[in-house]
Amino acid sequence: MAKLLSDRAKIIPLLGVVLVIAVGAALVIVLTPGSPGATSSTSSAPTAVSPQAGGKGGTVKVAIKNYTYQPATLRVAAGTTIAWTNEDSTDHTSTADNGGFSGGASFDTGTINQGQTKTATLSKPGSYPYHCSFHAFMHGTIIVK
Repeated sequence: MAKLLSDRAKIIPLLGVVLVIAVGAALVIVLTPGSPGATSSTSSAPTAVSPQAGGKGGTVKVAIKNYTYQPATLRVAAGTTIAWTNEDSTDHTSTADNGGFSGGASFDTGTINQGQTKTATLSKPGSYPYHCSFHAFMHGTIIVK
């Protein structure tokens, strides 16, 4: 009986060490970028594009995909048309932060259904931050030169 108690006294601390190592290894695997369980809080969406050749009067496309505007930031010439295409399975909007349903926004596409494209043309230079009225965490910015 004394030998059994002595062995338990040695095994329990060893099991604790093994448990700590196993949990640590699991965390390393889960938190390492590119591993099967990895998660990331940063967006890899592009941050800027230039207008197409000719600048003024051209059209620049923005994809709405995975609840993000891609690219999130645009730099365009005055008179450029922005075309938002909804590639998600849920509805979105592209609404300037300076207004909303009251009609005071510099642009508001209204609802953009799945697969649909809506446009806005920005003529005045300035910075135009915008969002999705349905998903407050979705943001983008258009910088008009």
